[in-house]
Amino acid sequence: MTWRTSTWPCHTAGARRVAVVARCRLSSDRQRAWGRRLGGRLPAPRGDPLFGNGVASVIVSMMTLATDQTLQAAAPAEDAVTRLRVWGTGVVHYLPESPVDVSIGRADTCGVQVDDPTGLASRLHARLAPIDGRWELQDLASTNGTRLDGVPRRRFIVQAGDELGIGGATLVAESPRSIALRGFIARVIGLAADRAPAVDQALRAIRLAAAHRSPLVLRGESDLVPVARSIHRRAQGPARPFVVCDPRRRRGKATVRMAQNFETATPALAAAAGGTLCVRIARLPPDFNVVVDALRDPSTSVQLVVCAGTADLYAPFLAATIAIPPLASRADEIDRIIEEYAADALAELDGQQSEFPPSDLLWVRMHSASSLPDIEKATLRLVAIRESQNLARAAARLGMAPVSLSRWIGRRRLPMNVEP
Repeated sequence: MTWRTSTWPCHTAGARRVAVVARCRLSSDRQRAWGRRLGGRLPAPRGDPLFGNGVASVIVSMMTLATDQTLQAAAPAEDAVTRLRVWGTGVVHYLPESPVDVSIGRADTCGVQVDDPTGLASRLHARLAPIDGRWELQDLASTNGTRLDGVPRRRFIVQAGDELGIGGATLVAESPRSIALRGFIARVIGLAADRAPAVDQALRAIRLAAAHRSPLVLRGESDLVPVARSIHRRAQGPARPFVVCDPRRRRGKATVRMAQNFETATPALAAAAGGTLCVRIARLPPDFNVVVDALRDPSTSVQLVVCAGTADLYAPFLAATIAIPPLASRADEIDRIIEEYAADALAELDGQQSEFPPSDLLWVRMHSASSLPDIEKATLRLVAIRESQNLARAAARLGMAPVSLSRWIGRRRLPMNVEP
């Protein structure tokens, strides 16, 4: 079959709904049936290879782009915007700390000079005015107007993550938290400059999911739950719950190395209130319909993250998807990825070390660099071992049994001397 995707908008109660329909070379009746399902008007029949297990139903029902007001509300109010970055690049414009107006446009005199090859941006297009510690963007009667997340607006309060359309250019509002999140997404997707657009697409997907309008779907070759947990901690903060629902794992509390897990959806959904519920698409709980029903409720306070494989047939239908490339295609970035995970481990464990030793970096590269979760696991455990000086204390610090830590080491010689 040959797949082709298209989108169409419709307007309901101030929100913009976007439905994605996959068209293949099938009968017109089958295409219409699929289109109705994607619109959420028909339930999926049991046994349908694309829609039968409930995940696609959740995705379809949640494929609603929030209004610009909803997206603004999703951004943390205390996370002040400090700079504007050109979308898909690393070019940034820093905003002044003092409360002064900042002009935006093509003119040389503008505080934020926009490079717009299309010529649609006016010389003096808009301005940022400081109001109560935040920035309000005001359009200055520009020829082609100003957009917030693609929607024309004359004036609005700027929140971290907002995409500001200035003529043919797009600027992304950034805060310290969103900058840290972007750094992690670049680590996951690719650090090279040509991967910057994919990073911004991923950030857009995270933001859409944070507004509880679409599940966030991670697609890759390895276990992506650790990646989902790291995104959650950077996007929502470590204080909010991150809960996994995996019927193949025992119920357990969260530790430094592992998320809280439930075997069934009902208690998992309750525990995830105000935070994130994460499921593996190949290990859905038997009562997953509870999640489906809950996420259709507009008052839900739970964000759903679905971890899927690269060959999953759901890909054409997902509204907010992040595709994570295999590490085998990023050999020149491995050392930097290890260093960044090591810095996370030192911060997580309140390590006294100022840096990750080169010998440890080499050890991770040689013995535990087949995937991002492997690197995260190895750096966390090496930092714990160095900080604790013996396996028993290190295991306690990690919330695992000493025998499990010993098995992980196996016959591989560690880059440091350590007592049992």
